[in-house]
Amino acid sequence: MLFFEEVSERADALLAHGNQLHETVGRLGEQIEALEGLIQAEEAKLLPLRRRTVFDIVAKRSDTTTTFLLLRMSGMTHLLISIVNIIVLTLLACLFMAHIVLPRLSFL
Repeated sequence: MLFFEEVSERADALLAHGNQLHETVGRLGEQIEALEGLIQAEEAKLLPLRRRTVFDIVAKRSDTTTTFLLLRMSGMTHLLISIVNIIVLTLLACLFMAHIVLPRLSFL
């Protein structure tokens, strides 16, 4: 009989401990739900800021629209502009050489 009483007491203690754990898990679940609500509220506040891009920020701070337009261009457009700039600068250098440097060299 002593064995059964001891087992019954241990079972009651385990049951009480299980109930405490169940209550603790329930409270933790409520706290998690409250935190998720706070997180969603903060994300809702930050959403308009996320939609602003670097280009929008630069456009508001920039005085000239040219800078804004250049920043909004894609990488391929930048590449094309760079190639055109190199060609134009090369042509200008050739004209400079042909009209100023070469005539002076011929007098030597």
